[in-house]
Amino acid sequence: MEWKDYKQAIKESIDANDLGRAEQLLLEAMGVLKQSENADERLCVCLDQLGWIYIGQRKLELAHAHYLESLNIKSKVLGEKNPIVGKALKKLATVSYMAENYVDAERYGKRALNVLKSTAGAKNEETQQTMLDVVSLLNHLNRKVEARIIEQSINQSVANPDSSDLGAQSIIKVNICPECKHPFEGRNCPRCTVVKV
Repeated sequence: MEWKDYKQAIKESIDANDLGRAEQLLLEAMGVLKQSENADERLCVCLDQLGWIYIGQRKLELAHAHYLESLNIKSKVLGEKNPIVGKALKKLATVSYMAENYVDAERYGKRALNVLKSTAGAKNEETQQTMLDVVSLLNHLNRKVEARIIEQSINQSVANPDSSDLGAQSIIKVNICPECKHPFEGRNCPRCTVVKV
């Protein structure tokens, strides 16, 4: 079967809610695509669709693995600073959150926010939604001060786009104390006096 045939059969299977058949076709298509050159984009389409199917089936480890493979291809082809890479990171943050892996959800969410803010801008709808997701996660983890810092920095960038890029700095430069898990600025946590590594 050619790619266009796979593509049509996959679409029809998904439209008919025959996700088992769609999964089988996607896996077959990936096998064919991995043997051909310049198939990165089509391979990512398959990986992302499989991730979506696995989320629907609550097979979160499989969804994570496929989204991660897609991210690695996108990062290699497009570079780290690309909004498509930011969206791929956001998918990984979502599946990590669903699996209650909050460490990875935070890591991927913050990376997605940094990439989207620097490439699409603070006013971009995807950037704003990612910021709300990260803030919601931090509030869920009872890290309200850090959540407020991130929210204010993004909103400040929107309100004053000509100011220095404080939004990216607040996410990257605010340190989290390994002892008390609270955010701090500078070299030492004022609560624990842990020296920043």
